[in-house]
Amino acid sequence: MKRKINAILIMLAIFFPVSEIWKQVVLYRFNGYYDFWYFPFQLCSMPIYLLPAYLLLKDGKLKEDVGNFLMCYGLLGGIAVFLDTSGLHYQISALTVHSYLWHVLMITMSLLLYRLNKFKGRHLYGATAIYIICCMIATILNCTLYKYGSINMFYISPHQKMYQIVFKDIAKLTGETAIIFIYIISTILAAEAIYQLLKRLKSEGK
Repeated sequence: MKRKINAILIMLAIFFPVSEIWKQVVLYRFNGYYDFWYFPFQLCSMPIYLLPAYLLLKDGKLKEDVGNFLMCYGLLGGIAVFLDTSGLHYQISALTVHSYLWHVLMITMSLLLYRLNKFKGRHLYGATAIYIICCMIATILNCTLYKYGSINMFYISPHQKMYQIVFKDIAKLTGETAIIFIYIISTILAAEAIYQLLKRLKSEGK
């Protein structure tokens, strides 16, 4: 079973970056310029970078943390996007299909990693550290590249209004700066809740 799961994960590790390159080329040719809005550094883009890393890493704490990140934060990102599918739709039908397929495969990846996971840790500390590092990188990108066009990596750009469902309504009360921190903390808590749920299911043999 483990060998079959790893084989599927290898295929996904190839699919994510290759299909993303295709997407970027199609968008560039369609727009006639590079639109940084589609730069691949969102939560849902992380399998491009981290799934190959997970497969290459030797067994140990770092591999466990990367696996937990892809399992919990990946599952969160894969499911959350279906609560508001407006971001999945493009003017080009093939890209819309690709977007839906991408997130379905993200969920598949997370569930496969669940099957492999031994849940050694009580909490999601290591994976959350990876998430915070990703948020820091996203902030650097948002604050340096915004002058070249719209960019909103991880949806935490100080130069863009929050438009995620629920959070955009909260932002009307808290302001745009505060909602960024609320969004990040909420994401961390949601991922931790997913981890605890999956850990319980694993202990029950499900």
